[in-house]
Amino acid sequence: MDKKDMDRFLKAFAAELRAARGRAALSRTELARKSGVSLSSLNRHEAGLRPIPLPELNDVCEVLGVEPEQIFHAAQRVFRSGGPSNA
Repeated sequence: MDKKDMDRFLKAFAAELRAARGRAALSRTELARKSGVSLSSLNRHEAGLRPIPLPELNDVCEVLGVEPEQIFHAAQRVFRSGGPSNA
């Protein structure tokens, strides 16, 4: 996987993370507080600017009521379908 593909997957993962937060009806601030992940880190993860470390992903997913694998597999489906682009 080249850098372009990695960036595209990271964007897909970020979109799925945001969608899971939306389904849980939590603001970023609420999610940060409940998960213990800093708001600035959460902002970078949801923007697709920085991969989320597994311990943080586990904490976030626990609050969201989803398994990390669910977000990963959803992002993988988006990536394989050709989206999202970096444009």
